[in-house]
Amino acid sequence: MTMSRDREITSKMLKKLRESSEKIQEEQLRKLNESSVEEGPRDNFLTRHRVLMEEAVRLHEEESVTIDKNTPQFGDIRVSQEDLIRKTIGENVTLDSDALKYYPQEDDMRLSGKINSLSLSFQFRYQDSKSDGCYIWCDGLILNDDNVRTIGKINDAYVNWRNSITEDATLLPKLKQAAQQM
Repeated sequence: MTMSRDREITSKMLKKLRESSEKIQEEQLRKLNESSVEEGPRDNFLTRHRVLMEEAVRLHEEESVTIDKNTPQFGDIRVSQEDLIRKTIGENVTLDSDALKYYPQEDDMRLSGKINSLSLSFQFRYQDSKSDGCYIWCDGLILNDDNVRTIGKINDAYVNWRNSITEDATLLPKLKQAAQQM
């Protein structure tokens, strides 16, 4: 299985768990509401809790906008970013059709790719508050000089990618506007 397939399976599993959790919460809330009218403050607390949980789930499952080469307004951006990454890394980089995504709620852009020769996946996150936003995943990578240089090139590609987005100050506002129209 590929890393994206693992993520897809994990995403489906989380969705099922959330759905069953919501059903259980709704049933428990219904039973509590039916059991006693005298528990007014408790009912209010449970209702607020349910509303907050629904909002958290909604925000977590927000929709993203995929930018592919055929996207009318942004296809050229996708092509230029792919070229920049391939030029910087210099390896056999694979980018799926859904590799570049914009998340309107977070005003964030993410790019995911693979280097098949190293069985390595990477992801660049533009608005990452936890770190620099350059992530890699791999199994059993030999840390020889060539592979370490390639990892360094991935980081260089991230810096170039991030700078290209920052320099194009109109890109994220255009993406946000396009996402609102969808």
